[in-house]
Amino acid sequence: MSPTRRASGTVRRQTIEMRRVELASTRKALVPVAIALAAMLRAGEGWGQSPGSSIPEVRTEAAVGVRDVSLSGDVVSGTLVNRSSREVRDIGVLVTRAWLWRDEQHPGPINPGGTYAFKVPGPIAQGATTPFRFELPTVDAPADLGSFHATAAVTGFTEVEYPGR
Repeated sequence: MSPTRRASGTVRRQTIEMRRVELASTRKALVPVAIALAAMLRAGEGWGQSPGSSIPEVRTEAAVGVRDVSLSGDVVSGTLVNRSSREVRDIGVLVTRAWLWRDEQHPGPINPGGTYAFKVPGPIAQGATTPFRFELPTVDAPADLGSFHATAAVTGFTEVEYPGR
């Protein structure tokens, strides 16, 4: 073997060893960062929150409810009820227009039902109610083979807290 080849092999081994040392030092530097990140996430202090603050988990249906849902033609209407102790706004509502076949054991080839989402801007004061109305897209459905049924649910909202109240 020529001296050039041995020197080349030595250089490669040194380069590989240097990369191993760089990777090892990088891993050592990342360990404290990973530990700090895990501690922050475990404490509930995610990005965009100040230390010590947390966002309580709220059950949507307990804070804002829906009642008196009705379907008339292509229009769904109902009432939103604010059960929270604060004003709410930007209430997300999910409406489902379900098609019920007269003979469920022999349904037709299509399902004309659908689910639609929209927002009620609000605001709704604490303990107050507000009506909503949503026009659904027109659907051709054979009236003699079934009927529509509508339901609505709150998917989210913004709870407003005024300082000093």
